[in-house]
Amino acid sequence: MSFVKLFRLAAIAFVVLQTSPARAEAATIIDWSKGDVQATDASCGDITFKNMADRHGYSLWVRGTTSGTCVFESKGLKFHLPSNYGATTRGTSTVYGFGRIGPDVVVTWMPGY
Repeated sequence: MSFVKLFRLAAIAFVVLQTSPARAEAATIIDWSKGDVQATDASCGDITFKNMADRHGYSLWVRGTTSGTCVFESKGLKFHLPSNYGATTRGTSTVYGFGRIGPDVVVTWMPGY
């Protein structure tokens, strides 16, 4: 099983076990010290991460009012997006999974929920 598939399964399992996601401190600023699973009402665009620990996994639920493409950033980190990455769907949730090792962050996404 590939790392991405394994990470996706782990992210889904973690989300299912979490009782409720933490709310983002601001729509486009996610502080991971407040929880490994967070939610935002942002319609994507630039989303900044704070306190993303090395060798750790996270889940982000995005449910915006318009369709948009998320651009993730955090100082010193490089985000690796899947080849089928694109815009969210208006009025639905998109769940993103992140796995960080060193300066690299692997991103998975599950749109349309």
